[in-house]
Amino acid sequence: GFIHVIRSPLSIVASAYYSHRYSHPTQYSPKILEQRNRLAGLPLEEGFEATFQYLESPEFGWKTIGPLLALYEWNWNDPRFDVVRMEDFGDAIGQSLAPRLEEILDRRLSWPEPGLFCFSALSSGRDRGEVSIHSHYRDGSSDSWKRDLPEALVEKVRGKYGPMLARYYPELTSEVKET
Repeated sequence: GFIHVIRSPLSIVASAYYSHRYSHPTQYSPKILEQRNRLAGLPLEEGFEATFQYLESPEFGWKTIGPLLALYEWNWNDPRFDVVRMEDFGDAIGQSLAPRLEEILDRRLSWPEPGLFCFSALSSGRDRGEVSIHSHYRDGSSDSWKRDLPEALVEKVRGKYGPMLARYYPELTSEVKET
């Protein structure tokens, strides 16, 4: 068996906008640099829409399709894959994945200390929810999309990714935007 780690499409759009706009390395990715320059010239709402379109692109990067396109095209009924939500890891990815991976590999695995890779450690001591838009580890919360994404875009994502959301993120199918 295999493990397919997924992330909410709503979180992907919000995170990608800030990453592509401010923090993602560009020296080896002309596409990200091109996207950064494009986002710099757009108002915020249009920037989120442009990010959504870019994430659905078949020409996302070097021989890579966009992550939202990959989610859209994924065969969710493939029995070889155990699907796990990234949002369920918290700060303990090793503890979350270890039992599944050890079962698949039929051996015990060694994991780094959870504190080494928690949000606070990766974000120079900030707490989850404490935002720094210029940091690659911007916010650390899985629901920042609620305050960031325009409602029209939330509905567009819900419409297109509805079956995936209903199956793996039922709590996101009808939540309303926070103000």
